[in-house]
Amino acid sequence: MQERLKRGQEDGIPGFIKDNFYQIRAQGEETARLMLMSSAYQDVTLGEIYKVIQENYQLADEVIGHLMQLELDTEFDNILPITENIERIREIYSSKEAVILISDMYLSQDQIRRLLIKVDSVFEKIKMYVSSEYRVTKHTGHLYHLVQQKENATWENWTHIGDNTYSDVTVPAGLGIKASRFCGKRDCNWMKQLIQEYGEKVSWQFVTGAVQKALGKGEPPSASYLVGAGYSAPILYPYVEWLVEQSISMGIQVLYFIARDGYVLKKITDMIIRARGLSIETRYLYGSRKAWRLPSVKVGDFDISYFFKWNYPRLISSFQKIADILDMTMDELALFFPFPIDKNMQIGDAMKGEIFHILEEQQDAIAKFICEKQKNNRLHAQSYLQQELGSAVLKKVAFVELLGSGYSQRCFAKLVEDWFSLPLITFYYKLDDITNTQHNQNYSYFPNRIPFSNIIEILCPANHGQTMDYHIVKGRWVPVFGEDEGQLLDAYGFQDYIQGICTYVKEMLKIPVQLKRFTQDLQIPVRLFKVLECREDAGLYDYIGDMPYGIRGVERKVTSFIPRLTNRDLRKLYIYHYGEPVYQNYSGYEIGYSLKRLNEKQKIKMERYKKIGRCKMIRSMGNILGMQGHRRICNSKYDLIAQRVAIYGAGKKGQMLYEQLTRGHKYHAEVLLWVDTNYEKYQREGLPVECPEKISGAAYEQVLVAVAKKELAEEIKEKLNQMGIPGHRILWICPVKV
Repeated sequence: MQERLKRGQEDGIPGFIKDNFYQIRAQGEETARLMLMSSAYQDVTLGEIYKVIQENYQLADEVIGHLMQLELDTEFDNILPITENIERIREIYSSKEAVILISDMYLSQDQIRRLLIKVDSVFEKIKMYVSSEYRVTKHTGHLYHLVQQKENATWENWTHIGDNTYSDVTVPAGLGIKASRFCGKRDCNWMKQLIQEYGEKVSWQFVTGAVQKALGKGEPPSASYLVGAGYSAPILYPYVEWLVEQSISMGIQVLYFIARDGYVLKKITDMIIRARGLSIETRYLYGSRKAWRLPSVKVGDFDISYFFKWNYPRLISSFQKIADILDMTMDELALFFPFPIDKNMQIGDAMKGEIFHILEEQQDAIAKFICEKQKNNRLHAQSYLQQELGSAVLKKVAFVELLGSGYSQRCFAKLVEDWFSLPLITFYYKLDDITNTQHNQNYSYFPNRIPFSNIIEILCPANHGQTMDYHIVKGRWVPVFGEDEGQLLDAYGFQDYIQGICTYVKEMLKIPVQLKRFTQDLQIPVRLFKVLECREDAGLYDYIGDMPYGIRGVERKVTSFIPRLTNRDLRKLYIYHYGEPVYQNYSGYEIGYSLKRLNEKQKIKMERYKKIGRCKMIRSMGNILGMQGHRRICNSKYDLIAQRVAIYGAGKKGQMLYEQLTRGHKYHAEVLLWVDTNYEKYQREGLPVECPEKISGAAYEQVLVAVAKKELAEEIKEKLNQMGIPGHRILWICPVKV
């Protein structure tokens, strides 16, 4: 909520309140509860908490009312379901058993019900008893007595399930209620299995011991804490140990951790440096693909094919995606295509190469356009980087990344090459392209081709947005953040997650330095990746799958990392489509990962939907009924034909294409000119074919080279280039019957 206050334009709310709301809100609740000790009440209301805040800071009624409503709205916007609990409630409710919700909570029954109904309609009619309304709590046992009296219940026939060891187990069990604690995803079952497999290895003994100690303190840990301490930390910690050792051996004085992956890594590194008294300085550098890649483009030094190679080309499934990646509007992108395009036009896999080739033909023109459009962003990025790196120019510096191609660091080097000492030294957990350049020297910790290893990207979140640009605030360059998953991460338990990682690190730092080599066993992360790959622990898989995700920087909205697919999603994927790639209708990281979350019934339905989808008649009926709106798919070269064209070639293929475009029902274009070197022969046959020289003066948008052999097409294209016709306006098409 504090982030929401900072980003919003909340008039009348003092800046001090906005900047410190987290602490103010927590202290307000604590004070309200202390004040209860002198009354007969056992719990507070949300209004009483805000009353304390109002009196402490002399806020007007309308301001305090706005803050309270904002908290309720934030809760509503970020509530996440615990699926297994809801399914259990549904099962009991459908069996006609009495279901009652009992909560120690400052929110009212109506406020809680509104939240619950958002995640499932089953909560509309279920009875509820809330401590803030009845002023008695489960913790004291009085709320159980109140429910027993009002519902005329008997202790021995009452089953209670909750997640608090004392309030939900000890207290009700003392009354004779059958009480049990809901553990859900809290038990580190995957680590128990690994102890059995590798218990004799010293490296695994250190890891499992640290996990057990981190989990064995205080109340049973939350799911977020559990995953942080029991899964993510054992994967990330050895990498940080390695990069610290590399830094020492290379004489690195300053480590820059690049946002957002560097947020968690910096916390771990700082703990190691403090514990060992090292003199390495660490800093956090705000950057992203968005902030560095396009602003670094230079005319004459821009390889657009390499640029797209490292911008998730598999996910480029529409012209809108291409426009987004190039930071262009659709009208701007259309300038580089000879045929009409629109945001609803999808690109089939078979045509991506042809589309990219058209753009490659205009590489310098595109680079010039980008340079002009990005000149302010480039200046902003360079100013920010000089501000942050300027004080370290005389020191030996290295940068810390998580995984990737190294392309963003190459772009980074271009932004600073005029004043910063190159090559840039960068450490990676995992690097896809190990090629070094004169400007970049990369070091990779982890072998590249390990199944499921890319999930480390979701293990290193930061609760701030992607860096979109930079601007000046109070004389300093600071990042401009885009829409982000920060609030969703906080609601998902981000702070508990970080605490879990840090507690694990504290335990590992107790290991004598001379034994720390055992903490860098690569078999540990490899085996932990396999836990997810094989879905050995469904709770862990579901937790990571549901984590808010928008890391690649190309997503239009934050989604789940591996979303659980509904039957409706499956129908959309396999039935109601135009033949576009399946992942076009998928919003997560990798569809194969989501398919692992299907239950047995869904797997059967999916196979049935695939069979239906392969039936063109049924799929066409679905499209006719408007199930896909007005999207169209670019699946063949015919879909790349412009509206006004000239045809080069009047042989069998040329005549077929001319017939298709002028008299066909499926494809149509206005043929302004038809040429061939043997034009006189074809004129005698009654065909309207002209000599190739006339092509220079025609007002066409595109020249279609209609021949069977690619070699001949290349020869014709070269002749056309010599006549002044640019390559991107020439399309070789070998006609087929359609």
